Amino acid sequence: MKMVFRVIGMLLLLLLVFLTIASLLFPKEYHIERSIHVLAPKEVIWKNVSTFSNFQRWNPWKDVDPNMHQAIDGIDGTVGATYSWNGNTKAGAGQQTYTVLQPMELVELDVHLNRPVKIQSTMMFLIKESTSGYLVTWAVENELSYPYNAIFKLFINPSDIVEDDFKRGLLQLKQLCEQEARKDKRVK
Repeated sequence: MKMVFRVIGMLLLLLLVFLTIASLLFPKEYHIERSIHVLAPKEVIWKNVSTFSNFQRWNPWKDVDPNMHQAIDGIDGTVGATYSWNGNTKAGAGQQTYTVLQPMELVELDVHLNRPVKIQSTMMFLIKESTSGYLVTWAVENELSYPYNAIFKLFINPSDIVEDDFKRGLLQLKQLCEQEARKDKRVK
């Protein structure tokens, strides 16, 4: 029986040493981004990415908890405005605050997730002209502390966590903006 405990102890020690060395070798930062081409005026795209109220129209997480408590504090669409949510275990809880709003180009937010895990990230929406309308990029950056950086790099790909959500959200944004652009053309 002592031999079994020694083997288990050695394996745990080796795992701890491995994670310690790996955490020193792997970067602490990660950056994830996804983009989509949108055939709509820049003003329509900007309106839908620069206010929390319009973000809710294409938010890929809005249907996770229909009873989720949501609030917007401050003047929506201005630096310092905050969107907070508190939902079920899937929706979690947290807040987003506008930190940079460069009209028609860049939205930057400070994101604090409080539940299911505590994480602070920077989220961005970039709008750039392209040959087929505008390229809209949704990005998130984060810095993981040791040893979580190694655990994430070895066992969890952060990109896999949000990739489907980003794709779904960007597709919904594209559909919303292009539909609004078609509607505006009929009115004029």
